[in-house]
Amino acid sequence: MRDLIAIVALAFAAVYSYAEYRGVNLVDVPGVVNVDDKPPVPGDGFHVLIIEETEDRNQLTGEQSGTIFGAPFRTWMKNVGADFRVWDKDVNAARESEWFRKALDVTRQSTPWLIVSNGKRGFSGPLPTTEAGIKAKIQEFAP
Repeated sequence: MRDLIAIVALAFAAVYSYAEYRGVNLVDVPGVVNVDDKPPVPGDGFHVLIIEETEDRNQLTGEQSGTIFGAPFRTWMKNVGADFRVWDKDVNAARESEWFRKALDVTRQSTPWLIVSNGKRGFSGPLPTTEAGIKAKIQEFAP
């Protein structure tokens, strides 16, 4: 019986570690939308919006901060063809495109929040905690 418990615990630890590495949240988070049949915000093109609370920026993980504000990530976003923004949740988006204005109004339970759409499919949920997780989630919907 002890061996069975050890094997189950080891399997759980392996799954959890892999999920964390990929930036997947294994906890059920209300408001998370990850649908294949429709994007969280309608519209053509490949868009990525990260919504944050600038007053809480010190609560981002080092990897989140280094990734979303780093030049290499912005270059990567350009190379995958994304129209990309990082905004405070209270930004005045009146002069931005309709897609970004609508994305800012998407229901979210926390910050930082990631919204990705390719016009056909998309994701709306908490920003993954690792660079690999952030890139994997965005790449999942890249054209």
